[in-house]
Amino acid sequence: MRKWKRGAGLALAAVMTLSLMMAGMTVSAYADTEQDKSGVRSLFTLSAEPADFSELKTENVKLGYYEGNVVRPVSDIPVQCAVLPAGGKLAIAAEEDVTYQVRVKEHVLDGAGEYYVGSYDAVLGSDNVLTKDGTIVFSRDIKDPGDTKLKGKISFGLPLNISCQHYEDYSHLLYEIRVYAAKDSDTNTKESAVLYCRVEDSETPTDGENPVAYAVEGGNIYFDSTSGTIVGCDDTVTTLTIPEEIAGVRVQAASNYVFIKLPELKQVVIPKTLTVFYETQPVKAAYFASCSKLESITVAEDNPAFCSEDGVLFSKNKTGLLQYPAGNTRTSYTVPESVTYIKTSAFSSADHLTELVLPETMQGLDDGAIAGCHNIREITIPRDMDYMGIAVFSNCSSLKKVTIPADVKLIMPQTFDGCNSLDEVRYEGTDWQWQRVKIEEQNEPLKNARLVALKGNPAAKYTDLKPTAWYGDAVDHALEKGYFNGVSETKFAPDASMTRAMFVTVLHRMAGKPAVSEADTTSTFKDVEAGSWYEEAVNWALANKIVEGMSEDRFDPNGNVTREQMAVILHRYTEYKQIETKDGTELGFQYQDKDKISEWALSAMEWAVTNKILKGERSYEVWGVETYHLNPKDNATRAQVAQILYNFDSLNQ
Repeated sequence: MRKWKRGAGLALAAVMTLSLMMAGMTVSAYADTEQDKSGVRSLFTLSAEPADFSELKTENVKLGYYEGNVVRPVSDIPVQCAVLPAGGKLAIAAEEDVTYQVRVKEHVLDGAGEYYVGSYDAVLGSDNVLTKDGTIVFSRDIKDPGDTKLKGKISFGLPLNISCQHYEDYSHLLYEIRVYAAKDSDTNTKESAVLYCRVEDSETPTDGENPVAYAVEGGNIYFDSTSGTIVGCDDTVTTLTIPEEIAGVRVQAASNYVFIKLPELKQVVIPKTLTVFYETQPVKAAYFASCSKLESITVAEDNPAFCSEDGVLFSKNKTGLLQYPAGNTRTSYTVPESVTYIKTSAFSSADHLTELVLPETMQGLDDGAIAGCHNIREITIPRDMDYMGIAVFSNCSSLKKVTIPADVKLIMPQTFDGCNSLDEVRYEGTDWQWQRVKIEEQNEPLKNARLVALKGNPAAKYTDLKPTAWYGDAVDHALEKGYFNGVSETKFAPDASMTRAMFVTVLHRMAGKPAVSEADTTSTFKDVEAGSWYEEAVNWALANKIVEGMSEDRFDPNGNVTREQMAVILHRYTEYKQIETKDGTELGFQYQDKDKISEWALSAMEWAVTNKILKGERSYEVWGVETYHLNPKDNATRAQVAQILYNFDSLNQ
């Protein structure tokens, strides 16, 4: 049997409005309302079973964190826990119909059992928590199927085997159970209760310590009937047909890592009842990773959490690809366009694949998602990718060519570790932009590969620009869009101030150089010379109320534009173009020089900051909050203008 460790256990504590009665271990919860709580009738109670838990020892646990190998306390205020025997259950009792939800947070205790130093969230009950793509995070049947009401009492065990095989350095776990209940799903009057639970080690075996063996083809799986969880599997299993029930208990979940690296596994059938593969932080669910002979995974059509297609395991709505069968003999696979993310180790050891096509809809690749595919020769990372975890392509030993979009700014550690055949990196930006990509450690094959920049570099001819400067992307953007050029053939002058004439001309170019009517060709500004390079832009801006001038007859074209003037002009340009943006909000204390903003520019500066067009110069921290200087009266440099226009265009993409 695969090595499996038994889980930790239960402990109870009363918190805030809860009252703890040691005899019978009943905790009552009261409605969280403004009315007199003494007059509120309790909707439900929580208790521990069996009722002879009156002689319980207690212990204190404090919140802490690891710093290296040493636990540091966060607070000296302890949580008092009562330690219950292994196999104990919790119960919810209601005197009337209520809609309820149970949330469990699993805290990892340090080796001495003194501090809880990590957490895991799960949800039990009728109100399942959904992810942004609609997949179920955690679902437990502690009620009749389809019934959203509870009357009477229902008992349930905790998932005692979630983390035990991943935290070998820790002695046990602490469970934080929160129960919420309401008379109906629409009411705002909800009750809540909190309990802290730990199960002590016991010499008397329970299902959690000695799980039920269930025969499948080639061996056994092992089932904890207390929690409804599969906790082990023999290495010899060839066909894994998981039943809906074992020993009269619904099969609802599988512990993390139970089914990985099964050397003989060829077929998997998942029933409608199994809706959870536990994800224990920091280790994410690996499903059937590195099962090198696995040919197909089939899911019951009425399973609410998962589905399958062509032998591949997906989330129910097919936005997540969870597991590709490593032993399938296909040499090419195209990920469906509905998929937006690929989970941890999904393609691990899929050595038959020589070609893998990712859709443009792809947004995320979890840690090691495509690691260990030894025969894939080329990969193209989609342009809309928001996130790539660590070691995504590690040990793809035949990978020769990778195409990386220009929007990628960070390569996480070990992403290309072990890709020793990597010869060519095709980058969809410029060579200077590639120099600004942050490449973390253990990516030597990527660093040593030949770079092919697919975009020309208009900034390269300017000798006063630096490839890795803070303004790099912004200046590239301004040059590519044609907003403004250098001050000469070889100089860009990033630190030079921008004049008012220059700034209005840039906005005119951004607008597509719209023509000015004859009625608007004559400027009221006496200092705007007829036939000058900026005359048309100034007349256009004046006609469309983008600028007003320093006075009725003076524009001051050669004067430097200040940062607050720039905000006002850009805000008016937004109104002219009818671009939807957020309304400005009052500037907080972190903007140290906000009092220096002119009254006529305040609303525009608030708008620019709210929409992240203008951020300011970082100053220092106050109570953990970064502070900035907006420098409203300072002249705007050409590099700053490029950055602000880059921020503005990013806002409207």
